[in-house]
Amino acid sequence: MQLNGPLHSIKKFLLLPERIDVTSEQSQPTKGFLSRGSSHPRPTVKVFLLRQVTIETRGHKTCQNIILAEGKCREVPPAITSCQYQETIHLDWEGEVKCHDDTSVGSFVAGNVAVKDFVGLELEPPQQKNVVAPFFSIHMTVPIRLVTDSYMEVTDYGDHVAIL
Repeated sequence: MQLNGPLHSIKKFLLLPERIDVTSEQSQPTKGFLSRGSSHPRPTVKVFLLRQVTIETRGHKTCQNIILAEGKCREVPPAITSCQYQETIHLDWEGEVKCHDDTSVGSFVAGNVAVKDFVGLELEPPQQKNVVAPFFSIHMTVPIRLVTDSYMEVTDYGDHVAIL
């Protein structure tokens, strides 16, 4: 996941000071302002798989959203300070999302029932006492199609194959 924007906007989003001391220990690329050891508040990044079940009966639609899985995200270097002289920068996160074991069917439409899957993303600015964040939280979903691994290696043919 990547957040792009002008440096001054990213600094406001992260509640960073306008001037960053590049000689400080926190400005090293391996540390960064978003690193775990930093006392500076960090944004909240959530990635999840969402299933939406829609049923239509007698002209009325009913929807229910179910979280299938939640992912874990981590910051990817370089830190914001290694880019401080650029006009536009990007912050990157990476992670994994894995469905629960009981999820065995992908999306489908059957008559009045529709099941759709999405990857969801929530990005919230850091929270600091007595400071109002200049940006709102971002919540978005992207439609996906969950599939199973169609390749399965067969090592024991047993009685299932006739030899010609």
